[in-house]
Amino acid sequence: MPVSLFRHRSTSSDDPVAGVEAFWRWWVDEGSAACAGAIAQQTPDAIVDVLTERVGAVAEGLAWELAPGSEATYLLVVTAEGNPDLRAAARRWLLAGRQVRVTDDGGGLLWEYADTRRPGDLDGVLRLGTASDDLEIHLEEVSVLIHPGAHSLDVVVQHPLLGQLPEKEGRQVAFLALDEAVGEEGVETWLGSVEIAATRDPAAVPLGELPRRVAELAAANVDADGNPTWALLRGEGPRGPVVVATVVPLRVTLAPHLDQHLAVTAPFSDQTAEGMPTESSLLALRELEGHVTDRIGGAGRLVAHETSAGRRTLHYYVSGTSPAGAVAEAAVTGWPDGRVAVEVQPDPGWEAVAAFRT
Repeated sequence: MPVSLFRHRSTSSDDPVAGVEAFWRWWVDEGSAACAGAIAQQTPDAIVDVLTERVGAVAEGLAWELAPGSEATYLLVVTAEGNPDLRAAARRWLLAGRQVRVTDDGGGLLWEYADTRRPGDLDGVLRLGTASDDLEIHLEEVSVLIHPGAHSLDVVVQHPLLGQLPEKEGRQVAFLALDEAVGEEGVETWLGSVEIAATRDPAAVPLGELPRRVAELAAANVDADGNPTWALLRGEGPRGPVVVATVVPLRVTLAPHLDQHLAVTAPFSDQTAEGMPTESSLLALRELEGHVTDRIGGAGRLVAHETSAGRRTLHYYVSGTSPAGAVAEAAVTGWPDGRVAVEVQPDPGWEAVAAFRT
């Protein structure tokens, strides 16, 4: 199981694109060998400053850690640590290194890479330095009360020592324990609300049960090809019925490098009394959706569409480094039922579609 060897948070930044390119050049030329040597010799001071500087040039605030790998000898993690403003930078760093392969003298894979921390060792201990004393929480003694939802699990993390910590510190400990159980990506993708408690509820289960429950939820929300499923939501809005089709899970972990919300809103004239499209309008809207999606291509993805009162809004997330907004503007000219509005806004946390999460 991955156990952190060295970790640090960056504090400097430069041009992000240049920083990514410079990082991988440095890594291939000398960085990977220097970091492997520091791990082998247990001399972290030899690489902390330079690695922190290189990661900071990708984006200020990114954290890094070195740990044992699962397929390679070592793992380098560059992570946003849950900060939505940094997720895109971490994922772009990872994507830029897809073809980087560093091997040892025998040809074995020496390094692998990730932008989120992987599950850890549930036999481990969280050591907490407090103002009064050092506290130790054995992960095998942590329990969780699980409230399953349609597409996420709400949890209450329980341990007696959580009652001795301020609320903020207690929640930080809870998230550290959850990260160890299901990894950063599992926490951000499949867990909903997270609360803490000092007393154990009789219905709670050991923390070690959580990975199985998360895996079951994830398996239930993919299609036969392993792609995310879609959910249909219905409700009432200010102007009447609202119907939303949304990808599941509707979380930024689906594509964290897509950090801008692109809304394409098209009016349609052929509609029912409730403002929903008739068959002819539905066919035209589907053609418009397919056309815009094809034009955007790999620079974005459709995550939801929302229909109400004679209008349909296509919700895309696109890369801030691409001209996807201009591409969408060009793609919707000539719509016969009126002007199609195209709006692009920075949204690294995918907050514009938060109301559609179930």
